[in-house]
Amino acid sequence: MHQEQRHRRHAERAAIVGATDIDPFVLNIAAGGTAPLPARVAVAAILIAASANNLAKAGYAAGFAGGRAALAPAAALGLLALAGGAVAWWMALGSD
Repeated sequence: MHQEQRHRRHAERAAIVGATDIDPFVLNIAAGGTAPLPARVAVAAILIAASANNLAKAGYAAGFAGGRAALAPAAALGLLALAGGAVAWWMALGSD
């Protein structure tokens, strides 16, 4: 159970980081700067961060461009976020 809680904390942090700048987060995970993570957990965390970042960008597009100008980019970013979230969920269900 302790390991599941740790993985959940990584997912929560990834979602929060995704709303800002994900580059340092991704580089930190890739360089092994965190506690050793199973590859599937690292991949899921990166996908969650990227998906959250895509949702933030969709919000920026809608906020700054507004209306019809933002519809296509925001929809594409939303679909990318959904796809990334689905793959992250699938990865998280895998076994060590």
